[in-house]
This record gives sequence, structure tokens and C-alpha cells, in this order.
Amino acid sequence: MICPSCHAEYRDGFTTCADCEIPLVTDLAAAAAAGEGDGATEGEEFSGGFGGGLGSGTGDPGDLVPLAELGSPEMLGTLLEQLEEGQIPYVVQAGTALALAYGRDLESPGFPDPWLARVMVVGSFRQEARALVDALVAEAKQQALAARSGKATSSIL
Repeated sequence: MICPSCHAEYRDGFTTCADCEIPLVTDLAAAAAAGEGDGATEGEEFSGGFGGGLGSGTGDPGDLVPLAELGSPEMLGTLLEQLEEGQIPYVVQAGTALALAYGRDLESPGFPDPWLARVMVVGSFRQEARALVDALVAEAKQQALAARSGKATSSIL
């Protein structure tokens, strides 16, 4: 498993990057191809796209396009605050049974799933919203590195 943002490698069984707090992928090349190669946290990179009448994700100005999949309610709250401040229209799906909306049944192994939120924006706002996500991920990385540095320093003392 690989983080599509920081490229850290994880053993099987891990689903979320500890630093970036985003879902891991099994193949970076496939994830980049699915996500048009322009960012690490776009929804289609992790799920193969959104279905069920949520918009085709083509990027048309009036279409809903995947922006991010987040495994952290705190990061979701921060992103939604920023989208609201920027007056960027969005849709959120969140919960532990999102896979059911995309065709998986209740008998699937590992049900219920870990908590996950999918965020979509109107296509004409995609670039602006993408910049907000990139800044949010960069800030989360800095905080994780600072936390690790603090732990390493305290363990030496």
C-alpha cells in the first residue's frame, strides 16, 4: 500500500496514510491515471470514480467533480470551512457504509468500513478547491512531522 501524496509505503492491512490522513492505493501509476495525474487526494484516484448519479466528473462547469476522500472528520471540517469561506459549492458523502452506495453488499468482508468522507465540487470551481485541498494536505504533513519530531526529542531526553 502506498500513499499517493507522500509516497510512503505501508504493509498490507493499512488503509490510511498516518502523515497525510488520506486513503492508500496499491498502484501509484493506476491511481495517477484514474485521477488525471493532477493531485493526490482526488476521489477517483481511490475509488475508481463516483457513480450513482452524482455527476460524471467530466469537469464540465455545471458538473459535480470529485475533489477529495478524507478519513479524518477534523480535516473534513477544516476543508468545509474553507470551501464555505471561498463560496465554493460542494457536496459531501460521509459514513462507514459508503461502499453500499457504490454496489457492495452487506456481506462483504470488513463491513462496516472505516469512516470516510467524499467531497465533490462544481466543475467550474475545481482549481480553486484543489488549491485548498493541497494547502490542507501540506499543513497536515507539517503538523505530523512536527509531532514526530517532538516525540523523537522527548524520547531522547
